[in-house]
Amino acid sequence: MNNYRQQVESLSNPSFDQIHQIAKSNCGSQCPCRPWSVLNHGVDLLDTHEKLCKYLCAYGKIHEEKLKDAFMAVNRDQELYNQEISIVDWGCGQGVASICFFDYLKNNNLPNNVKKVILIEPSVMALDRAKLHVNSYLKNQTKIAIYQKYLDDVTVEDLYTHTPIVLHFFSNILD
Repeated sequence: MNNYRQQVESLSNPSFDQIHQIAKSNCGSQCPCRPWSVLNHGVDLLDTHEKLCKYLCAYGKIHEEKLKDAFMAVNRDQELYNQEISIVDWGCGQGVASICFFDYLKNNNLPNNVKKVILIEPSVMALDRAKLHVNSYLKNQTKIAIYQKYLDDVTVEDLYTHTPIVLHFFSNILD
């Protein structure tokens, strides 16, 4: 696991593809894998380094493609990206929605005006991994708030932000 962390932290210009490759290289000889039984088809909480890597290996590209489609639907309002933005990533898993959004901004030459990312996830290990992934882009942990909670336990105070635009991502919980 420390090797994974070091590999992600060493990315100077991170991308989802690079993070996906790191996960694949940490899956061992079973990747590309078929972890359906181990992961209960992606429904169970991920509680080990191996399960996190297998999940990203198996489902990461699917999530990336659906997120690209969703972000393109919002693309009509370019003025949105010129304002300060906060992200609330509900049931964030490993933060795939947030990091794919950062890729979307970069790939479309849009400014990254994200001032705060709120990560909500019941799995401690997945939440730690999400923070690692998001921070590889932001390079500033003070912009990241983490809440190890189930959705019903989130309070209004957990969601407080000062930005005029707040984007809510539900990519992992609406499958």
